[in-house]
Amino acid sequence: MRQALVRWLMDEAEIPPRLISVEYSLSALDPTCRKRADIVIWKPGGKNGGLVPWLLVECKAPGIALGDKVADQVRRYAEKIHAAFVMVSNGAATRFFKLDGGKYGEISGLPRFSL
Repeated sequence: MRQALVRWLMDEAEIPPRLISVEYSLSALDPTCRKRADIVIWKPGGKNGGLVPWLLVECKAPGIALGDKVADQVRRYAEKIHAAFVMVSNGAATRFFKLDGGKYGEISGLPRFSL
């Protein structure tokens, strides 16, 4: 399922492959965190021309309900890296969240990705 999401991000969302990290260790951004993000999408805009996390994607197995418990888990990961957006999918259903005022609120879809 993860590979299908990566393909969708490249083909439909038009995200350049070079900005996609798979199985990204969150300890690279927060040394106290031992978790991994399934997919992180980066966007130029960091200090000295660096990259900032634009989207954190969590892939769940088919049949796993995307209830509030799952959403809370993903938002906690996103808070570690300060991703602007969060996406969680089980292949059949997808939920999106946007960071606004320090909290993640649910939105209907992702905005268009642009460099």
